[in-house]
Amino acid sequence: MLRLPESEKPAAYETRTGLEKSSASRPNDTSTDIKFKASAQRALDPKWRAQRAWNERNRHARRAHALVAQAIKKGELVRWACEECGAEPADFHHDPDRYHDALCGEFLCRKHHRQRHAAMRKQGGANG
Repeated sequence: MLRLPESEKPAAYETRTGLEKSSASRPNDTSTDIKFKASAQRALDPKWRAQRAWNERNRHARRAHALVAQAIKKGELVRWACEECGAEPADFHHDPDRYHDALCGEFLCRKHHRQRHAAMRKQGGANG
C-alpha cells in the first residue's frame, strides 16, 4: 500500500490523539491483543456476570451455538426465514435435549424463539 506524502495527509489525522488512532497505526498491538483486552475487560465488568454464569452452567449449549455460527459462516448451514411465520431475520433454535446434535434445530424469528423458550420454561425444560 502506498503512503501519502506528509503534505497530502488529512488534517484530522494530524490532530488525533494517541487514544483515537486506530490499532493499525500502533505497530505493537495486534488484533488478538485487542480482542484479549476486550474480553479481559468484560470478565471484570459486573454487567456480564449473569452471562458468564450461564455460559459456565451450559457448556453444551455454548458449544452448539458456536458450531452453528461456524457452520453459517462457512456456508455449511444456510440461514432461513422463521419456520413459524416466515419473518426474517431468524435465530437458530436448539431443543435442549438435542444439543449433542448441534446442527439439528430450526430457524425462528425472535418473537417465536422467545415464545418457544417461555413455553419450555413453563414445562420445566429450558432455563433461558
